[in-house]
Amino acid sequence: MPALRDLSFRHCSVVLTLTGLIQLASATPRLYRLDLSQTCNKPFFETDAILALQYFRQLKILIMDGFMIQKTIGKGCSYRLEVPPIRFMQHLEMLVLNCPYDTLARILYSLCETNCYLYKLKHISLGVRYSTAKYPELLIWFLVTHRSLRFVHIWNALFATNDQLKRFYTALISLPKLTELYLESCELCDRIDSSIEVQFLKSITLRGIRWNGLVRSMRYNPDGNH
Repeated sequence: MPALRDLSFRHCSVVLTLTGLIQLASATPRLYRLDLSQTCNKPFFETDAILALQYFRQLKILIMDGFMIQKTIGKGCSYRLEVPPIRFMQHLEMLVLNCPYDTLARILYSLCETNCYLYKLKHISLGVRYSTAKYPELLIWFLVTHRSLRFVHIWNALFATNDQLKRFYTALISLPKLTELYLESCELCDRIDSSIEVQFLKSITLRGIRWNGLVRSMRYNPDGNH
């Protein structure tokens, strides 16, 4: 068990508890990769179980596809959100978060609120099933902060304005170590200012960055540009 490097609970019919995961972290000090991807509440996280992530101190790869933040009900109408304590996982090199609803925005907000910088992070795959108004700004903050990124995959981000799109593209092209970029199903509510797209394409071409996909307009353009 101490030599275990890769562990996956992806879609497993198991119940994960805070105590159980802390014990697991203690028993697997060399764990390199952990997959906690959920579907139909499998695996099931008991109250506070997700908080045990901070005990996997040497973890470098964390995958949480389909993860949903739980609400813990308190007295009266009060509640608290069980946000994964990613800010304590300073050895992370790869982070995969493809989440439904506003889970991803809440995770990014928790990082922003604490001025978290994952200084070893190199590879991200971030996606949402339904984009929220706060998500693009939090995404831009995350990209501006984590300049160590080399691989970026963004799925289903929805931008409100050309200014927001320009700041998103600027954050991407300002990553000094970026080598691969994939934008999937990302859209802008308005018509896209062609000069923003032209400048972005010129920059990634000059940098020799491998890329696929651009942000597309949700509006029809009679000139054939989207």
